[in-house]
Amino acid sequence: MREIKFTAGLGFSFTLKNHPAKTYPLITWSDLIQALVDGKLPTVREKAAGWWIIPSEYNSHKARSHAVQQESGQYNALVGDIDSGSIERHALDEALAAVVGNCERLIFTTASSTKGALRWRFLIPTAETLAGLDWAKAKKNWRLGSESN
Repeated sequence: MREIKFTAGLGFSFTLKNHPAKTYPLITWSDLIQALVDGKLPTVREKAAGWWIIPSEYNSHKARSHAVQQESGQYNALVGDIDSGSIERHALDEALAAVVGNCERLIFTTASSTKGALRWRFLIPTAETLAGLDWAKAKKNWRLGSESN
């Protein structure tokens, strides 16, 4: 698999928008898996203090802007959130497999997940890096396709 990278940061309000000489950290797919294993993602922290990622390797000081990512982003994964229904992980994994087939994917709980109200985030690597507008189209088409299944 090609090396997949994401823009990352720690804390919901962390921003570099007023620091043009700085860039956001990048985290690789492998680093992300290790962070999940180590419990260093929002699965165990308050959202305000947890890690966030943007599934793009464009990491300039403006990287947290949707408009900038749409213009300059280099996306490496489709991302989804399940914020209602309290579906079990194995059921979510089976549902994703029915839509995308047997491909690599990460599924993890979010900071707002509880035993009584499970909340999930999942990432599915793309076969190739997608420019911002192409990623937005792919995400929209994927959502429309998954709703019909």
